[in-house]
Amino acid sequence: MYTAVESANKHIWKALLKPTGHLNARPESYSHGSVQEMQIVLKYSLDAWIETPGALDLIRAKVEG
Repeated sequence: MYTAVESANKHIWKALLKPTGHLNARPESYSHGSVQEMQIVLKYSLDAWIETPGALDLIRAKVEG
């Protein structure tokens, strides 16, 4: 899953670990792989990542390691 998401949009994993600046964005349009696409995906999925025990730690290890 990590590799598939990374291939689809390289911005998602780093933003997932530091989402603050992206959560208030309101993109009107986006293209595949863009920062704007990541902002929309992040808004809809962040709570699920936070609620899943160990998920953010796993992503942090992949991003930093």
